[in-house]
Amino acid sequence: MKRSLWVSLLLMIFATNLYAASSLDYLNKAIALSKEGKNNEAIENYAKSIEQGELDKSDLFQAYYNRAMGYSEMRDYDSAIKDYTSAIKLKPEDTEAYNSRGVAYKDKGEYDKAIIDFDKVIELDPNNALAYFNRGNIYDKKEEYDNAIADYNKAIKLNPDAANYYSNRGLAYDNNGEYDKAIADFNKAIELEPKKARHYYNRGLSYDNKGENDKAIQDYSKAIELDPKDSLYVFIRGFSCAYMGEYDRAIKDYDRAIEMDPHIQISYLTAALEAMHYNNCNANVISFYNSNKGLFQNYAPLAGSAVMALSDSKNWAETNKLLSGWDKMRGMQMWLASNYIISLLHLYPERHAYTAECCRQILQNYEHDHTAWYINLVMLKQYLKGLDFDSFKTMMSRYKEYAERDHTKNEFAPNDMKYHQIFDAFRKLLDSTDKNNADALCKEIFHLTGDGYNNEYEPIIRSIYKDKGMKYKRSILPSSLMKTATSFEVPSIIKWAGIYILLKALLALFK
Repeated sequence: MKRSLWVSLLLMIFATNLYAASSLDYLNKAIALSKEGKNNEAIENYAKSIEQGELDKSDLFQAYYNRAMGYSEMRDYDSAIKDYTSAIKLKPEDTEAYNSRGVAYKDKGEYDKAIIDFDKVIELDPNNALAYFNRGNIYDKKEEYDNAIADYNKAIKLNPDAANYYSNRGLAYDNNGEYDKAIADFNKAIELEPKKARHYYNRGLSYDNKGENDKAIQDYSKAIELDPKDSLYVFIRGFSCAYMGEYDRAIKDYDRAIEMDPHIQISYLTAALEAMHYNNCNANVISFYNSNKGLFQNYAPLAGSAVMALSDSKNWAETNKLLSGWDKMRGMQMWLASNYIISLLHLYPERHAYTAECCRQILQNYEHDHTAWYINLVMLKQYLKGLDFDSFKTMMSRYKEYAERDHTKNEFAPNDMKYHQIFDAFRKLLDSTDKNNADALCKEIFHLTGDGYNNEYEPIIRSIYKDKGMKYKRSILPSSLMKTATSFEVPSIIKWAGIYILLKALLALFK
């Protein structure tokens, strides 16, 4: 009895070990996992079903096709296209495989290959509405709107109850500037799917483009009502309000959109705020900036819109605060770095060494920018004002390189070329050991400054003369500039004569 029991048990164990999952078992398991959305596990089981080589032609087609769909959902388009191609080799007349591979090519951005696949579907099945629709989408991506509309027309004729066909044709009409036709298509899409927020949003865009902003705002509001979690609808409504000049309402929508999604369409938001700035609504921009400083500090293009408003309002302290982390904001344009330096010049007019050092650090990151000469110009000026002549001479050669390089690109204004000449004269003055030559260089500098002379350079020249042990006289000033000078040297004999006359007059009064 015991012996027979042990034999039965061994036979059961042996039989279990002999059994292994078949290719079909793996395929069925993979299909079940796909339905549950477990793509990674499903793909593993599709691979096992294919590797065992036991599937018939129909099941093998299903394994490749289903695995391709899983890859597409994971955005692994190369793997998806490879599997769709294997499936097509097994069933070269299958329109679904061509259609799906065409979509994968579209998602990968290979539009011409996608069109070839949709052409093949239409060749195999001239009444395939989906193929016309998909090919129309490709033409729309390629901005061939007439071709897109022609394909959408055929798709709608074959399937007149597909709301998304009307919606996409509406977008093509909108892109083609045919706003009334676009609105008519969105009306039909809404008739077929009255609860779909996207159709109202699309119609709102067409109303906006047509200039009927009040109707656009109504549609955006309806879209928000149907889908209150989509921040884009809220933001675009704000954009439309701003276009109508309702800036307070726009700011409320921007605030709400950002609360819903901190990364909401930064490029659109930047454009909206810049539009406010150009419409002299800096107060609204600054108000929005004050409520969302963290957002502005993380996105350089967005920071630019605030900088324009802050600078125009002469709020240099806040401009400086916003841009003080420019070195961390790697996307910042050179003009923003320039604004940072301008804020320093306004806030700290006497901190020449500090401003010059900030300029030097900026140039380390932007020396190849075609406007680097401006930062270098400011730096040289600060070195001069701070009487740091060694640094000035060191950086003068670099400035000359920038000036010559950027002048060839017609980016160097004639007025700024004058600065180049002034600084070059200063460099020669620092190297000069001959009094006559130094006087001539001083006259050259004062001549170049022209009527804008305001004692800016004279203290610097005095210091250079003092360091060289040379005597400086204001008589070297050109006569045209002597008239504009705020002070002039009076010969000693005239000074004492004046004092003598004044004292004599005072004594006469007291007698």
